[in-house]
This record gives sequence, C-alpha cells and structure tokens, in this order.
Amino acid sequence: MTEAWIAYWERKLQKIEELCALASPQHRKSFYSERVVPAKHILRTVRLKADVPICWGASDCVEIADQQCKAGKHTTCETHQDGCVLCQAG
Repeated sequence: MTEAWIAYWERKLQKIEELCALASPQHRKSFYSERVVPAKHILRTVRLKADVPICWGASDCVEIADQQCKAGKHTTCETHQDGCVLCQAG
C-alpha cells in the first residue's frame, strides 16, 4: 500500500507543478505556496513513513536522499549536501 501512496503523490505533485507552471506570473507564487508546497510535504511524509530516505537539505525538497550532510548526521540529496536544515536548526 505504501508504494501505491508514494506513486500517487508523485503523480499528483507532478500534475500540480505542471498547473503551477501554467499559472499567470502574478498568481504563480500563491499557487506554489497553496498547492505545490502542501503536496511536497505530503509526499515527503509518505516517503518518511515508508522508510524512504528524504532530503533534509531543504524543507520542500522531494529528491530521493542518497548522500549525507557535511556533518554526516542527516540524509540529503546531492544538491543540498552543503546545507542541512536540521544541522542549521541546531
């Protein structure tokens, strides 16, 4: 069931991001914060519950984590290896 939920939210996020790209420039920022960000957080939560490593480099990153932060404490994607949100939070 978990894999199905992950696949569902990956597809859902992709569709929402496509709609966001089509939004007018003046509405894009609010569309992103009201629709894209919540979908990203749901996908991250579903992956986390399924023990899929998530990137802690940015709170809205949905890349699969295959690296460690500079401190070696948290999982990150390659892009966010140098900036871990959890390490910055202390």
